[in-house]
Amino acid sequence: MSKKKILIVVGNRPQYIKAGIIFYYLKKSKKYNVDIIDTNQHYDKNLSNYFFKNFKYKPKYNLNIGSHSNEIAISKIIQAFSNFIEKNKYDIIIILGDTNSTAATAICSRHKNLTLIHIEAGERTYDKQDAPEEINRLISDQCSDLLFTCSKDAKVNLLKEGYHSKNIKFIGDPMLDLFKYFSKKLLNKNRIYDFEYIYATLHRKENTKPKVLFKLLNLLDNHELKVILPTHPRTKKILKEHNWKPEKNLILIDPVDYITSIKLLLDCNLVFTDSGGLKREAFFAKKLSISPQSGMPLWPETVRSGWNKTFVPKDINKIKKYLNHFPRPKNHSLKSFGNGKSCQKLVEYINQYI
Repeated sequence: MSKKKILIVVGNRPQYIKAGIIFYYLKKSKKYNVDIIDTNQHYDKNLSNYFFKNFKYKPKYNLNIGSHSNEIAISKIIQAFSNFIEKNKYDIIIILGDTNSTAATAICSRHKNLTLIHIEAGERTYDKQDAPEEINRLISDQCSDLLFTCSKDAKVNLLKEGYHSKNIKFIGDPMLDLFKYFSKKLLNKNRIYDFEYIYATLHRKENTKPKVLFKLLNLLDNHELKVILPTHPRTKKILKEHNWKPEKNLILIDPVDYITSIKLLLDCNLVFTDSGGLKREAFFAKKLSISPQSGMPLWPETVRSGWNKTFVPKDINKIKKYLNHFPRPKNHSLKSFGNGKSCQKLVEYINQYI
């Protein structure tokens, strides 16, 4: 009997990271032939290649889509993926997260009646105004046969929305699997910077509007601590267009690989981020974090725990208050994100389904 063929779709940083460990466990099971396709939504080669080296894999295929507005990117990915699937047959398609690549391949897979699994299903902010990710989440969940959630809240969201419980599986967060493995290796390594600092990232649509972006960057630049900010291609483009440069304590650096990012996280004093991935990693590392984001908070478990504060980006005074003084909670539990064995559960559930 021939092995079932699985295709994992990636296109941006969090997907490159999660795909590494998911690919490893699926291959380890020896029950499937597994390939990875990169839509190339993240058009910065450094961002891609860093992660492929970290996790010792390389996508077998590349759609070479590049950077476009959301709706154009989705249409281009649908067309390219449709042509690809016509020529390359797969039994199962795995999509990750909430990107344009996720939504586009979900639509295409559903129309072609392919078995579709969405990992990180059920996350919601209930804000569609400046959050294309929310639209992508809704589309991807609607199209999927199996909904694998990384948090317990996400499962509750899906049940409230009417999804059948038999199609929802709480596996926990693959990011926790990875964090547990790499943080042990990095904890006692030498620091990258010999001074105290805040670790920051900014890349989401609502935060990269110039009026908002420069207020946030000026706030970070004037903080008493140094602030290390790897610059996302979108953010870098806007800074160049407006010829904006920090003058005091903000240090802009090139994008970093996963291992460097975790090391920067482990050694920092505080995290400032609009990334759902780094927000969770900060929580795993017992680091306080502040998130500029409208709508309901991403990963609300981190907010309820007291380890994250999420504010509307324009609420500069509240953000400044917590940048200067953030009380540390007494309790910390990772149960909402599983036990660090999510990929084992993922393979078990796929085995049961197939």
